[in-house]
Amino acid sequence: NELEQVRAELSARRVDGEIIDELARRFPASALADKLESIMSATTPPILTRDGDVVSRPDYPTRLRAIDLTLAYLVGRPIERTMSIRAEKPQTPDALLEEATKSPAMLDMLLEALSAAKAKSQATASGER
Repeated sequence: NELEQVRAELSARRVDGEIIDELARRFPASALADKLESIMSATTPPILTRDGDVVSRPDYPTRLRAIDLTLAYLVGRPIERTMSIRAEKPQTPDALLEEATKSPAMLDMLLEALSAAKAKSQATASGER
């Protein structure tokens, strides 16, 4: 079973290599560079204005993608950071207070929530009078 996995992996690598070779043959680097350069001046399809003029505008999203791809080839892509947040609901008010003392951001959030709740409570109480 392990031998079959190794053979499958080697076969996949060979296929990947064949694909890369074929792409390199069909799309030489100079042709790709020329295409990226032309994409950097992309425009939207022509439209007819109310005045009867035919207008084409720069296609900035397409241009930006071409610039991004060019920079990826020239410089490389930055490492994309991922953030993993593990949050558990505090089981008791004391546990909530304990967590708030460890996190200034959480403490600020709780103070804002309490202030908003107090204002809402006072507005409701004054409206009932």
